[in-house]
Amino acid sequence: MPAQKRVHFADNCVTYAPQSPRTPSPSHSDSSLHSQSSASSSSSSSTADPPTPPPVEYIPSPYPRTSPSLLSDYSPPKNPTANPVHMVPPHMNVHYLLAYSPFTEPALGYDFSTLPTDAVPRPHELLEPATNPPLHHMVVICPLLPSRWQIDITAAPRRSSPPLVLSSSPPPSSSSSASYITVADVLTALYRNLRLSVTREEYNSLGDSPEREHVNQAYFSRCERIFDPVRQGEEKNKGVKRIDFLKNRCRFLGLSGTLASTEIWEVNLA
Repeated sequence: MPAQKRVHFADNCVTYAPQSPRTPSPSHSDSSLHSQSSASSSSSSSTADPPTPPPVEYIPSPYPRTSPSLLSDYSPPKNPTANPVHMVPPHMNVHYLLAYSPFTEPALGYDFSTLPTDAVPRPHELLEPATNPPLHHMVVICPLLPSRWQIDITAAPRRSSPPLVLSSSPPPSSSSSASYITVADVLTALYRNLRLSVTREEYNSLGDSPEREHVNQAYFSRCERIFDPVRQGEEKNKGVKRIDFLKNRCRFLGLSGTLASTEIWEVNLA
């Protein structure tokens, strides 16, 4: 009897913050910290600083998980990118191919600057649920991109066989209804969104800043990786795309959950 296939999720659900640097709060500037430190040392110099708490480990509940139907009624906040607190959402696991862990290599060797054909060693895993419990809608944010470019992901029509190549084209229609977001849905949505061309207004918003030069360099570098001169010329004519705003940080490291909602995740790139 053949072994039964099982969906794999991240075994170690420790809460990790994303890689992106955060701007310190004005109330915790160096000067205020120095003044607080001086006042504290004058009043109680023998009192040691409280220890930094260790990462919070997700401990599964012995009770049944929340029904996906209950999650589908949740409406995310209008501005999900406003200072979200990062952690693995309670009662929510992400597929191991999509899980972010800063201490290990990502399970998925995926570079968004190219169209991968063999990023997933076992293609059937692309059809597995992206999360457990499964979700019908997700929002993915990226701190390297403008907040208005958040990526909305909905479950695509199911197909009987896994896609051999992730495509920038919309998924084909299917008679079977979409029931949950799969690993392929997440990767395809990220790829398609990053390949969108930016408008002139979006590009001009960079002004004459150094960031504009970095975006230009990423654009030329991406086009030069196409060896076919005809295709390279076609790609150059399409202009700057959103992926160029990543400034060559296109390697997928995984998704981090946020406390804003079980439906809102942050993508980590390198």
